[in-house]
Amino acid sequence: QSIETPNGNLNFRLAVKNHFTTSLSTIAAANGLKKELQKHRQSFFENTRKQAKADPTKAYVFGEKWDSIRLYHFLQVLLRHKIKVYELAQNTNIAGQTFKKSSSYIVPLSQKQYWLTKGLFETQTTFQDSLFYDVSAWTLPYSFNIAYSKINARNYRPALLGQAVKTTTLPQGEMINNTKDKKVNYYLFEYDSYYTPRSVYRFLKENIIVKVATRPFTMPSGKNFQVGTILVPIGNQESKRSRIEAIIKQVVSEDGVKVMSFHTGLSIKGIDLGSGSFIGLRDPKILLIVGRGIRAYDAGEIWHLLDQRYHIPTAMVQTDKLQSVDLNRFHTVIAVQGNYGSVPDVFVERLSTWLENGGVLVASKSAVRWASAQKIINLNFQSTSISKAETYLPYKNYEADTGSQYIGGSIFQGILDITHPLGYGYRKREVPVFRNHSIFLNKSQNPYANPMRYSENPLLSGYISKQKLPLVENSTIAQVSKRGKGRVISLLDNMNFRAYWYGTNKIFANAILFGHIIDAGTSD
Repeated sequence: QSIETPNGNLNFRLAVKNHFTTSLSTIAAANGLKKELQKHRQSFFENTRKQAKADPTKAYVFGEKWDSIRLYHFLQVLLRHKIKVYELAQNTNIAGQTFKKSSSYIVPLSQKQYWLTKGLFETQTTFQDSLFYDVSAWTLPYSFNIAYSKINARNYRPALLGQAVKTTTLPQGEMINNTKDKKVNYYLFEYDSYYTPRSVYRFLKENIIVKVATRPFTMPSGKNFQVGTILVPIGNQESKRSRIEAIIKQVVSEDGVKVMSFHTGLSIKGIDLGSGSFIGLRDPKILLIVGRGIRAYDAGEIWHLLDQRYHIPTAMVQTDKLQSVDLNRFHTVIAVQGNYGSVPDVFVERLSTWLENGGVLVASKSAVRWASAQKIINLNFQSTSISKAETYLPYKNYEADTGSQYIGGSIFQGILDITHPLGYGYRKREVPVFRNHSIFLNKSQNPYANPMRYSENPLLSGYISKQKLPLVENSTIAQVSKRGKGRVISLLDNMNFRAYWYGTNKIFANAILFGHIIDAGTSD
């Protein structure tokens, strides 16, 4: 190409030469840097191998017998981060826990993702510092309520490693016909699967009668059913049989639920399918309070759970619009962490009347204090003041001293009453719970009104001061109060933390779906 100047061609050639020389220098430097990076990377992985070899923990084993969906989502996280996972090749017993090969997996620590794997599975309860930017514990199996255990060198053997898990797919449910070629009159499915709240709502939104078992029973097939089992009877339904059958197929294929069909409603043990111990459910029709003063994170987590996972629509109403909202359109009101100073008094009055007529209020964290302060309910909170033995304390220590008493985010062991509607779908009483606040609730004088509490030695992972720990021990996590025909369900902790705390999502969903069926005699 010609440049129209006296020295144009020369200038062009010089420019090309200079650019080419600079490019060569850049490439050479880049190649040198690349070699240096490769060297450091090789050194890092070599040190990682040495660290893994020296680590007394050789692998982690985990499993979940009752809910393959929760296990599926847990595996998704591990595989997304390129952590090597293997099927468990043999049934094994570690630290008193039995892991079946049909529902368990193993993660060896000798792999490139050693540090990340250890970070996801390890627990820590002692720290050099007491101030944290964010939460102090990230133990992933706890967040999914998945049983797991370390395997030390003595118990580890390569034979435990089965086939490598490369990908994972959403588990399918199953349709089991127990009618013996007779007409199907009843569908039953247990409430174990993570997506069963979504399954229940599929029927409710189309005004199909759905009932939940409040007592166990055994059908002629020999199958034992637990409390929380869902019943969809065919008789007395306005919807056509074909529509119910279509939804059943969705429940099986999309929600991973095992559904069983029956001709007879007579059981061989426990309640029959026509018993009054099967209680009808209703469309929750949810109002979620949002807006000024309300913590957007907590409200957003709930919207995400209900809308994206459970496909349950939620009306989000700003605090400055509450005075004009018609509460009679709703069955459930959700109040989360926040400052409720901007909520108009007229709404509080209407909320109290609405509760008297059978509404359900689900309140969490500071919203529980607000409901009690507004005399919607009457709760007994623990004092959190820490007595100071010292007469004088230096000004410079104030930030560190007060900061050390803050619970920024730790994991504790909760004890759940699995016979209570809030505990439907859980097979174990011990459920890891996330806490990042300092509100403590004394137990109700009604012993049936405390369906969830902390254990005697509750700290599983994370930081809490030695002064605050006694306040957690045996204190209440969930309490149920009555207001006329209505119920107020107080949840002290965030059951939906950052949309990854799968393990307690169902407790929150149960408050919405089953809150109205909680017996008044078991409420404060």
